[in-house]
Amino acid sequence: MAEGAGVSSISREDGLLVVRFGAALSRATAMNLLGDGGLPGVRPTDMTFASNQVRIRVPASPARAWELTQAIVARLAAAH
Repeated sequence: MAEGAGVSSISREDGLLVVRFGAALSRATAMNLLGDGGLPGVRPTDMTFASNQVRIRVPASPARAWELTQAIVARLAAAH
């Protein structure tokens, strides 16, 4: 599902969830889809966008982190 949404990789680095975009997903599109503050447990200040990725502070709970990952992929996939 993530690949179909334009995500090239998802990883956890230094307490951050890092979602890297492939060529099919632009930074502007990702910002529009993810930057509105509607992700579970994420404030807009918890996100940092770069040219080909977004970094989001990971919730402490593994279950909440998985829920966040699923919500991100679902949002990106809904745009395709």
